[in-house]
Amino acid sequence: MKLPLKSAALLSVLGFSMAIAFGLWHWQGAQNAETVQEKQVSSLAQQVAPVWAADPASAGESLPPVGRSLFDFVVMDGESARVPFPFEALTKKIDSRLGCAGDGRATPKGRGIGTVEASCLKRVLIPLGRSLQRSAAGPEFFKYPRAVVAVDTESPATAPAGYHRMLLKDRLYLGYQEKANLIEVISYNEAAGRFEFQLVKDYRVGATPKVVYANRTVCVTCHQNHAPLFSRQLWDETNANPRIAALLTARSRVFYGIPVARGVDVPNALDDATERANLLSVYQKLWREGCEDTQNSRRSARCRAALLQALLQYRLSSEYGFDQTALTYRENLLALLGQTTKERWPGGLAIPNPDIPNRDPLVGGADDPGLAGATTPAHVPVRFDPLVPREPLEIWPPDANDYARRMIAGLSQFIATEDVRRLDAHLFALGSKPGQPHRTWSSECSLVFSRPWSFAQRLDFRCPAKENIESALRVSGRVEIPTGKMVTGTVTHLSVSGIEGDTGEFEVHAERMEWSNGYSALVVRALRQGRHVRLIDGNAVDRINLRWRSAAAPESNSPSATVELKGEVIMSALDDFAPVAAALARLAEDESTAKDVLAAMPFRRAAVLPPLFARLGMPTGEWCCLDDKNMAAARLDEGERAMQSALAGAAQLYQYCALCHQTSEPSPPNFLYGDADQVATNLRHCAERIFFRLSMWQLRHDDRPKTPMPPMLALTQLNAEPEKWPGSVELAGLRQYAVDLLQAQTGRTPDLDRLLNGNYENLRGCL
Repeated sequence: MKLPLKSAALLSVLGFSMAIAFGLWHWQGAQNAETVQEKQVSSLAQQVAPVWAADPASAGESLPPVGRSLFDFVVMDGESARVPFPFEALTKKIDSRLGCAGDGRATPKGRGIGTVEASCLKRVLIPLGRSLQRSAAGPEFFKYPRAVVAVDTESPATAPAGYHRMLLKDRLYLGYQEKANLIEVISYNEAAGRFEFQLVKDYRVGATPKVVYANRTVCVTCHQNHAPLFSRQLWDETNANPRIAALLTARSRVFYGIPVARGVDVPNALDDATERANLLSVYQKLWREGCEDTQNSRRSARCRAALLQALLQYRLSSEYGFDQTALTYRENLLALLGQTTKERWPGGLAIPNPDIPNRDPLVGGADDPGLAGATTPAHVPVRFDPLVPREPLEIWPPDANDYARRMIAGLSQFIATEDVRRLDAHLFALGSKPGQPHRTWSSECSLVFSRPWSFAQRLDFRCPAKENIESALRVSGRVEIPTGKMVTGTVTHLSVSGIEGDTGEFEVHAERMEWSNGYSALVVRALRQGRHVRLIDGNAVDRINLRWRSAAAPESNSPSATVELKGEVIMSALDDFAPVAAALARLAEDESTAKDVLAAMPFRRAAVLPPLFARLGMPTGEWCCLDDKNMAAARLDEGERAMQSALAGAAQLYQYCALCHQTSEPSPPNFLYGDADQVATNLRHCAERIFFRLSMWQLRHDDRPKTPMPPMLALTQLNAEPEKWPGSVELAGLRQYAVDLLQAQTGRTPDLDRLLNGNYENLRGCL
């Protein structure tokens, strides 16, 4: 990205100190109770706690509060979901919806509209991972690896009309485990402004797959950012690890259409996608709350309209900037954001963390399966467990200017590139009509003609702006002038007085060359990736006119043969962004849009752009993905509950464990699923592992070989206090229940030290 605001900026000293303080404040429960209380008192005394942009301790409802997931829009056929089988057919369907080839191979270009491009998906294989399905393929982990797929690309520019309706980039993720007959899905819900967690069940030959919404509480215990997560580099669990790839290749070179032979570029791209996805919730929070004056809805609407104006300038200028001097930006956006930032986030915003530590499952001493054949799941130490509470990725200090820049850059990614292309073309057509206003800037130039090749001249120009001149222009670049062919070239930078920022590099194409009265002139048009080059105020560069006194070009073909000349440059720009500013101002005053499009609701591309395009006189067309009225009702993954009566004496287990362990899915172990007799059988079978996990609360954090249960983040939702839980009567009761089960089976009290000396994976399996 071109702007510093768009990059993952380093924390300021203030932000860094806040991050440390927040880490001490929020995650004390991972330490012993005495240390917890000391750190809590200390940090709260020193700092106002940051606010989570997405709270890991609050999962929310499992079913969408409004709208549906993008995955539903991909697979819905009429009222019902139709998920193609096998998995390769599903990935091809997704690519097809985006106008991509779907096989990862680029097709020949230059065939006009309708030419498909390479796959829009990134795909990796993870045989020994950390998902809930990590044990499903045992012992044939390398015969049935988990396939992880993400959309990290928009529909290509060459895709036919209609393919751009759905914006899936960074918003759709699949995890397929063949032996579990299951696909885990994370996809964005534009209407709700959040990611949804779903399952495709019975995904196998001869069955009809069922799409259901998953238990969100279970998902968020690992997906603490309410979004996809991925490991940090070097992504050693994936087939980018040469040892993993070797074990996979021994079984097959391709799984589910995914070649084993891949470099780190693919998991790197997937990791980048999850990093971008992680921030969607942050930008939505800033849109809803940063521009919200609860006492003045009109002021709120004007703030969001100013934000829209800036983000459209940002996208139209190819992300080089926006007009920070605009009155609407300063008075409507910054003024309110300065107020809400201090009121709502005086301690800053805590950014959720999508990263889990890199882990090589083939390394681990006694746990190393070795290259000869990894047939048991590698032990997952606590430090690698995604259940472990993660500290914020960073703390954004409460700074209205910084938040505004982040909002503009972030929310601009909710708009598709095709939307920007359409808007650019329409505005340029309006602004190019006869009689429409435009501005000009000029500068004196130094030009150098050279003939580095026998068939073409080259013209380098450097035009520095004179200071204190209102219409000054600063531009430099070069053009190639082939004999008898189109003149093309590159402008390396361009800036004008009165408008901050540089346009960056762009292409120029000759419109005409003129010779008159001893002068030569070259008139060029500016383009960048098929769009017009625009200044950061949103207005398009029209023409650049280079003019110099004619002189003989160098006769020598030597690269050193040059002729130096003096000349001038004149650049004209349209005033074609003015209609956008006017349309947004009208939308802010329109009561209907002020209560919907510009209200404290999620930023929805399909709600924001149509009324704007309509006011600009553009065809609004069809949009996705808000209208779910023709879909069958969303279903929750409750299974066919067989429980007729709760198991007597197990009330505490139901109270503290049912949230995750009373589902129809075997992962996490569903030992509370079924009637009383079935649950009793399940608990006897799982008693050893239940005792082990509950006992982890008695150990220091660094001494725990496994994550304690219930997980830290689940305690808040269970109305338990994390800092008091290790010494609580409730935990003691749960642990005693497991002790009683084991005593009944073995006739002796379980010995935790003996169990700790072994490997947790060698304990009796739980279901």
